Amino acid sequence: MNMEMSVILPYGMQPSDHASRLRLGVTNVTKLNQRYVWGSQVRRQFTISDDNWAFGDRTELNSWVQYELNQFVAWSLRLKITHQGKIVGKNSMIIAPVQAANPENYGGNEAYFGLGVNVVMDIFPGNIDRFGLEIMRPFMLEKNGLQMDSDYKINFGYQKSL
Repeated sequence: MNMEMSVILPYGMQPSDHASRLRLGVTNVTKLNQRYVWGSQVRRQFTISDDNWAFGDRTELNSWVQYELNQFVAWSLRLKITHQGKIVGKNSMIIAPVQAANPENYGGNEAYFGLGVNVVMDIFPGNIDRFGLEIMRPFMLEKNGLQMDSDYKINFGYQKSL
C-alpha cells in the first residue's frame, strides 16, 4: 500500500537489447531476357557481443522475379523466408506476468509471398524517381512459444537516382 513499484518492460518493448551485431549479405540479379529479371538474396545477422541478453540471430532468404511492363512500370513476385533464434540470455529484472516477458516466446520461422509494382517518374530535378509498393502475405508461420500471428505487410519506398 502506498508503494511505488518500478517495472522493466518485456523484451519486445525495450528500445534496444544493447547488443553489437554483424550483418552479412549476398545479392545476385540476373536479366533473363528483355522483360524478366530474377534476383535472390541471403542475409545473416549475428550477435557478436551483448550485455545480459540479445535477440536471436537472424537469417533471411529472398527470391524475386520482376516483369517490366514498359520502361516506366514493372511488376514483381517475391518469396521471403526468415528464421530468427530465441532470445539469448535473460534479464532477471523482466518479471512481468505476460507472455512477452518470457524469452522463450521470441523468434521462429516465417514465409511470405509478395506482389509488388515499381513506377518510374520524373518528378524532381535530377535523374529518375522510383516509387515501389509491395503487399506481402504470410503463408507459413512457425513461431516459438506464444506470439501473435503476423498478417499482411505493406512496403512503400521511394528512390532518387543521382
